[in-house]
Amino acid sequence: MDPLAEEENLKNYDKLITALEASSGILNLLIAICDRLDIRDQIIDRYESEVSSVLKPIRIRLDPQEPSLRMAVVRQAQIDPEIETEGSVVLTVTGTEVLLSLSQGSDRSEQDKFLGYLQWTREGMRQFHCPLVLWVSESLANKIAKDAPDFWSWRGGVFRFKATTEFESSGSLEPSLGMTQPEEYQGLSVDQLIPLIDKIRDQEGDKSPLLASLYQSLGQAYTSRFRYRKEEKELGIQAFRLAINLQEELGLKSDLVLSYINLGRFQLDLWQNVEEVKKAEACLRKALELAREVEDRSGEATALLNLGNVYNSLAQYTRAIESYGQSLAIRQDIGDRKGVASSLLGLGNGYWSQGQYEQAIELYEQSLSISQQIADQQGEANSLGGLGTAHISLGEYKRAIELYEQSLAVKREIGDLRGEAILLQNLAVANLRLGRIHEGVALSQQSTQIMNELGIRLVT
Repeated sequence: MDPLAEEENLKNYDKLITALEASSGILNLLIAICDRLDIRDQIIDRYESEVSSVLKPIRIRLDPQEPSLRMAVVRQAQIDPEIETEGSVVLTVTGTEVLLSLSQGSDRSEQDKFLGYLQWTREGMRQFHCPLVLWVSESLANKIAKDAPDFWSWRGGVFRFKATTEFESSGSLEPSLGMTQPEEYQGLSVDQLIPLIDKIRDQEGDKSPLLASLYQSLGQAYTSRFRYRKEEKELGIQAFRLAINLQEELGLKSDLVLSYINLGRFQLDLWQNVEEVKKAEACLRKALELAREVEDRSGEATALLNLGNVYNSLAQYTRAIESYGQSLAIRQDIGDRKGVASSLLGLGNGYWSQGQYEQAIELYEQSLSISQQIADQQGEANSLGGLGTAHISLGEYKRAIELYEQSLAVKREIGDLRGEAILLQNLAVANLRLGRIHEGVALSQQSTQIMNELGIRLVT
């Protein structure tokens, strides 16, 4: 998807182009903020191409071992002397995304070193005569403003670019949008984790429990990236396998519960055929066995919930309802309200699949009520989607459209593109059944376009 299709992104891009063209021969620090590397790279390619007739594009990558912005530019000037002389260049600096925020022993973290160098960069940069675009994440931009105020005050502009294709995988087209997924991963990125794993391996060897945890995090990070980089799915699976192998060797049964659940969820999200679903089932059954062995009731409930999703996808609806029900009982017992809402949603899916639509509606409404009370937008949107599908099954197409549109608004607000595509397809079905052929075809085309852009096939 074109990141500049987002209106705010396009406005910031136009401002950035204007700043670059006005800065030929002038040192002008421009800070570009983006949390998605693929979007960042597309925008860099775009502006370098657009200004190439007047400014020579030069890219610089920070050295994580010595993360000094000034030294990075000095080294590049030895290769491209026009940086200091002609000024008809634009410098693009990346690499801040791999600066670790964790310190090792008494050493400062790489990110701390970067901020320390940055605070005293202004005078040392005056020898250069060209615009410089420094790409950072939102969190790092906040740290620069706080910890390097002298540098921050020197900026010539700040340009924010939002992610436009983030989404959480949210289940199949039918019966609803309600297959529960892992929490959104909030940890270190793949580019941060890989060098950290190398460091820990060098310092503590290949059998460190910390290494197992980092493999687990790497798998989750790849799972997150898979949402818009489908080709990396095998790397995610490999990372989870590395975590599982080490955890099994070290006897870390509690950690294994989460690893098997995450791998099972990931494989279920990838499913294209029965074989993939069976792999997910094997992982989740192992997670269930281990959770019961170590008395991890939350892990047991999560494994049961996802096994319900597996059985539902295999059309084993009685087994699905049984698993969802067991998960619900545990969630209620331990007081996990979000888990209760997810289990109610799954149970509604199971009853919908058996044609018990009134019972499904009752369960979806219970799930919706809890999700709204605890401000869980994803749960709210999924419950609304389930209700819409149940009303379609009862022939109540106008009511279904109302519910789908409510769900669609939430999905768009939270950036769930796959959920948006599924809702558009369901809206198309409802409109077609009302005889609104033109509206139905247009909605279906919108859905297909989104899924094609994401590189994911809807399984029906």
